[in-house]
Amino acid sequence: MTQSSNSGVERKRSLAETVEAAMRFEYNAHRFYGSLKAIMGEAACELAGKLADEKFRNSMLLRDLADSAHARDHHEDMLPIPLSDRRFSGFTQIPVINDQPNCRDLLTFALGRERAAADQYAALAQNMPIGPIRDMFQRLADDEMRHAQELEKLDPNTVRKTTS
Repeated sequence: MTQSSNSGVERKRSLAETVEAAMRFEYNAHRFYGSLKAIMGEAACELAGKLADEKFRNSMLLRDLADSAHARDHHEDMLPIPLSDRRFSGFTQIPVINDQPNCRDLLTFALGRERAAADQYAALAQNMPIGPIRDMFQRLADDEMRHAQELEKLDPNTVRKTTS
């Protein structure tokens, strides 16, 4: 689904802007998960490290996609903005993590981030013509859904790193 303005006109964004927003989201997710490694328990720390690495790779894949001849040919194509865009954009920023973080809240934030990204990328893939750009957004949507499922498996009571 796409957003409409108050005038009933469908809102759109260029492919270049869409890919840039996705790159920013993925890179900031990389930074977020990297910061969690120092404060999470063993299982959560391992997953955070894995997610940080995947998010960095995704940001690089999106950069490579943006630089590809196919994407350059379509940079100015206007795409409908999905309904999920506002929620997705809200998760682009990295939350401030204080000295005594509430790990349960961080886990909830991470889960929300993954679900918002899965919805956004699935909607973008659905609105793309068949080809490498659509394939990339569908792969990202599938990855984000898998990440959410992995986060859901963590026991919130064992997320915090224990101190000796």
